[in-house]
Amino acid sequence: MSRILFVFLRWCPGALGILLRQKLYPRFFRHCGKNVLFGRFIDITNPHMVTIGNGVVLSNDTVLYAQGVNKTDMAITIEDNVFIGTGTKLHAASEKILLKSGANVSSNCLVNATSCPVIIGSDCLLAAYCVLGKHSGSSSCQVMNKEGEEKSMTRVGDRCWLGARTTVYAGINIGHDCVVGAHADVCKTLPPLSVCIGKPASVLRFRT
Repeated sequence: MSRILFVFLRWCPGALGILLRQKLYPRFFRHCGKNVLFGRFIDITNPHMVTIGNGVVLSNDTVLYAQGVNKTDMAITIEDNVFIGTGTKLHAASEKILLKSGANVSSNCLVNATSCPVIIGSDCLLAAYCVLGKHSGSSSCQVMNKEGEEKSMTRVGDRCWLGARTTVYAGINIGHDCVVGAHADVCKTLPPLSVCIGKPASVLRFRT
């Protein structure tokens, strides 16, 4: 994509801008499905390393930084019917990011795949200002799995709900159907169907 065209498309307002971005943006991605909505002022690095499914919404000011493992493989995969809110950043610096179908990532979130890959499960809901894949160096949290060894993937299971300003540290696994309260720090594995709160997050009860 020429720089001039990109600058014009990311700025172009109104229905004309939506139409032009829908027509022109898809050709620069590795794959882009149908009915994808691109907002204004989206920043995209290495679009040839990004795959987007059908019915995806990329809101204004979102950032797709696709560097990946070896700068040639797929770095960011966004499946069908995913919503990405205003100002959210997908930062696949040296690992991969996968957003499964139906995931909803609200505004001003950060998904950081620097030290390990990140997977957000199907039909997950992340409220505003969530951070996934944060490094534990600046925290007293012990980021360990049950065996006491560092995990190799940051994963949010299917149908999880994460409250506003939840932080999930790199290498942590959240089981399916979990609910995590706002402002929680998730520093250890959370079992499926659990309701968790706190800093660090702990299980309050289980969903039935």
